Amino acid sequence: MKKVRVNINQIGLVLKNDEFVEILSTGVYWFFKNEQVYIYEKGSQFNSPVDLNQLMQNQEVMDALEIVEVGDNEIVLQFEDKVFKCVLTAGKFAYWRGLRNYRFDKYD
Repeated sequence: MKKVRVNINQIGLVLKNDEFVEILSTGVYWFFKNEQVYIYEKGSQFNSPVDLNQLMQNQEVMDALEIVEVGDNEIVLQFEDKVFKCVLTAGKFAYWRGLRNYRFDKYD
């Protein structure tokens, strides 16, 4: 077994055989070796270890993430705590809800 600690500014994602199991909040957890645990900073961009569309099937994941979809003919300006951060081009982006306030302005 392995011990995992999730700090107050973090969130955890548990997968088993590349399938979603649960989201972890602050605390200490024990897992078997066949379970993968990914720890992320709250408010950061989420780079999914598996297909994002697969994770989006789960309501618990959707409640924890903010999803931004940008079409081929669009751009999105990303603001973090009212400060411009970057331009997003075509694709699907996910951000953990939490410590930062994001705003996304979409333009054709």
